[in-house]
Amino acid sequence: MVTEELIQRYYELALRSGSRDTTLSRFSTYNSTEDVVDSTKFNVPALIVWERDDSLISVDVAMLFDTALARATLVLYDKVGHMLMKEIRNRSAKDVSMFF
Repeated sequence: MVTEELIQRYYELALRSGSRDTTLSRFSTYNSTEDVVDSTKFNVPALIVWERDDSLISVDVAMLFDTALARATLVLYDKVGHMLMKEIRNRSAKDVSMFF
């Protein structure tokens, strides 16, 4: 669950020396490529957990993974943002445990 304390914690982490530069560097060095990945090489069960309300990475990306991976199980969480492990930690942990 997102609390005022959690918001404050992430705010303070963002203000730490070097945090802004590191974050900007991480996002600016993303390597988008046109190379096609042969998803048939990934013939193992895969669990895809995604948040419908993720404002950082669209749920469309989860759909791409689900389509590309033959043995994928897709679990979508409604009304959850980018941090499911913080927002719904018990529910998401249970889903991962059930998958394994």
